[in-house]
Amino acid sequence: MNYLKVILSGLAGIFLAGVVILWPVFRHMRGQSAVGMDIFSVVASSPALWILASLFCVLFFAAGRIRNTFLKTLLFWIPSVMFSTFLVTFAALFTYAFVRFRHP
Repeated sequence: MNYLKVILSGLAGIFLAGVVILWPVFRHMRGQSAVGMDIFSVVASSPALWILASLFCVLFFAAGRIRNTFLKTLLFWIPSVMFSTFLVTFAALFTYAFVRFRHP
């Protein structure tokens, strides 16, 4: 069970750190129609992303070790499963779009 908690904490931490770092960028580009993929490559190489991801991973894992079932569900299971599901969904969406709309 600890392996599952570590994996969910890691995925949720990476996704949440990416959202935190990209939030100002997305707010700034509200009215624009084209978004380059360069933003995502810059964010992935940012040290701030990995520092925040590590911090969120540790926080989620610590929340998963709480003895109180209600707090564990509220602070660990709901956020980690939600963020992990979003991450897998977005990865599948981008992979499908890349494969489907690739120009020869």
